[in-house]
Order: sequence, then C-alpha cells, then structure tokens
Amino acid sequence: MLKKILKRYNINSKNIFVLLSVVGFTIFTLYMMNLMSNVASFWSPNNKAYEPLPDLFFDLFGYKNVEKLVDTLMYMMLISTAIAILIRKDAILIFFRLATCISFSYLLRMTTVGITNLPDPNLDCFQVVEDTLTEASYRRCGDNIFSGHSIIILMCTFVWTKYDFFNNELYWLIMSVFVWIICITNLVCILFARYHYSVDILLAFYICSSVWLIYDLIWSKYLIKNAYIASLIKQEDINNQIVNSLTEYEKETKSI
Repeated sequence: MLKKILKRYNINSKNIFVLLSVVGFTIFTLYMMNLMSNVASFWSPNNKAYEPLPDLFFDLFGYKNVEKLVDTLMYMMLISTAIAILIRKDAILIFFRLATCISFSYLLRMTTVGITNLPDPNLDCFQVVEDTLTEASYRRCGDNIFSGHSIIILMCTFVWTKYDFFNNELYWLIMSVFVWIICITNLVCILFARYHYSVDILLAFYICSSVWLIYDLIWSKYLIKNAYIASLIKQEDINNQIVNSLTEYEKETKSI
C-alpha cells in the first residue's frame, strides 16, 4: 500500500525533503502571522472611541450575522481543494505551489498588518492584551489591511481555475465558474460580517493574484532547474514540458 502511494505521487528522498521544508516554512509563517496580528491588536485604536473608517460597502449594506458562514465556506473550500489535489498524480507539485504561494502571501500580510493600525470595523472585536504568543481568535481588533481569510479563499480558487480535475474541458469550465461564485460569495460575506474593510479584500486579490502569477515565472525560469525542486515532477512530465516549450518556440520562429 505504501509503495503504491509513493509510486503514484512520485515520492522520493529528494522531494520528501522539499515537502517537509515547505510544510515547516508554512507552519512558521502562519504562526508568525498570528503573532503579528496579536501585536497589531494590542496597538489597535479603540473602535469605541474612534469610529470605523468610511466604507462604501458598509454604507450600502448593513451588518449581517454571517460569521459562521464565512468560516464554513472557507474550510469547505480548503478541504475540497485538498481532496481534489490528492486525486491528481502530480498532487505534491500542486501542493508545493499552493503552500508556497500561501506562505509568501502571509509574509507580505505581516508587513501590512504591522505597519498601520485602523479602528476595527467589527464593533464586537476584542483587544489582545495577554496571551500574545497563543491567542488565535478571528475576533481580534486591529487585524486589518489585507484580508487573511481571502488568502486561503483566493489561492484555493486559483488552484481550481489552473488545474483540470476532470479531464474534461466542459466540466472544468463549469467547476471554475462554480468555484468563483463560492469565492465571491465568501468574500462578500467577510464584508457583511465586518471582518474587514473593502480595501482589505481588494488588496488581498491584487497581492494573491500577483504572487500566483509570479510563481509561474520563477518556476519556469529558476525553480525547475534545481535538482530537489525538479524531483517533484516525474521525468515524463519534464520531457513533456521541454517538448511543449520547443513546439511553442518553433511556432514563434515560423511566424516571424
């Protein structure tokens, strides 16, 4: 059974090292992000004394008690994405990309959360004054500027859009549309619940999409040349990538 799993996902000593490294890096990043959120909460202005900033979405739509829906949709997206990834034989390659992009997005978020403090739009939030190293509640004040929920939601959506899990273009198109509907619904619910300002959601989209696209560039130009990183891909897949690149090059030269 174990041999079949190792063979299916092309797991060997080299890519185990890579996977453990990216898992460790992701866990470290998530913990540091949580710590920075607690620090930001400690220094956040009292939103009872300072009113939340004007926000067009808040002016148009009132508060809705959808906190549980936000978390439910996010975890459903994360779990369904994990299951879909496991179906594919290149699961570890997709996991490596997803974990890397999430980690770097949270690294960027650490800077935005820590630099500027705003009155929290959620009037029921609380300020972290103790347990700075361990507190992990979503209801902390000051956890603004670039939505953390949106990182998970958007990255999972990008996975469904990037990869075909059905070997059928029509099914892929239908699923992509469906996932984007869930994604947008979840992001809107974040605003209804007053977890974030509208600009936090926009920043999350801009930054996450940039990180996702930059990964493509770095992967094709640098990462795939590293022996340990390349071990994530089966040899026949590497050959296919080389053939595809040569074919595209030939087409470009003929058109000149």
